[in-house]
Amino acid sequence: MIDADRVRDLLDYDRATGALTWKESRGRVSRGQEAGGIGGHGYKILHIDGKAYHAHRIAWLHVHGRLPPKHLDHIDGDRSNNRFENLREVSNAENQQNLKRARSHSKTGTLGVSIHKGRWRAQIVVSGKAKHLGRFATREEAAAAYLIAKRAFHPMGRL
Repeated sequence: MIDADRVRDLLDYDRATGALTWKESRGRVSRGQEAGGIGGHGYKILHIDGKAYHAHRIAWLHVHGRLPPKHLDHIDGDRSNNRFENLREVSNAENQQNLKRARSHSKTGTLGVSIHKGRWRAQIVVSGKAKHLGRFATREEAAAAYLIAKRAFHPMGRL
């Protein structure tokens, strides 16, 4: 497990830009070069001592001297924006509130909307329990009901 001293020895972190840069040239990287690159899920990934790390977690470690015990959330939803003011510790439930689009296996392609008995059903999860919001004639009506509920029940999730 990496510690803050090792990270601070290797990297500089600019809180305003979110950039982690190498302090010294090593291998294929030059001093001052930004560490890592964008991974498959949109997060910046960097390698230290042969192990891959999410850059936002390394930035947190650099500033706080510890890895976050919970999840880290990118407030603006941009997984590559590691400015310090854009990072916050959240619970798993709070982190799930940030979903901005339906999961890839969704049959409707609309967050919070499913088809039930030939009608469009809207529901939202609140405190781990599904809350039924109604059945509607159109997907757009169901989506509108979901958005209203999301604003009321998920204040941390921006949509």
